[in-house]
Amino acid sequence: MAGNSLGKQFKHPNPPRDTVKLSEQEIERAKAGHLPTLDAVASYNDTYANASQYGFGSNLKNGTIGLQLQIPLYQGGVVNSRIRQSVLNKQKALDDLEFSRRQTELENSVPI
Repeated sequence: MAGNSLGKQFKHPNPPRDTVKLSEQEIERAKAGHLPTLDAVASYNDTYANASQYGFGSNLKNGTIGLQLQIPLYQGGVVNSRIRQSVLNKQKALDDLEFSRRQTELENSVPI
């Protein structure tokens, strides 16, 4: 019968502890919305035109490399809203973990 209660304990596809860890990471990701980002960008073009009116073809190769800095100034409260939602999701995950713990404790303490 102990195997049956163990199966009930892990009936969720994602155990509640993993959900708590994931929600903590989501809070950090949401807070990063206030931070500037720096991206490396690059492009390359190779263009060939055959036989102009003077009989000469042209071959144009163009490459560009650069950095792109984005600084968030104001996003209409979207970042703060995402942070609040992530905090609430973490609280729900903690509540689910506590419920799961209590449910397992109750199932294991009831005599059969």
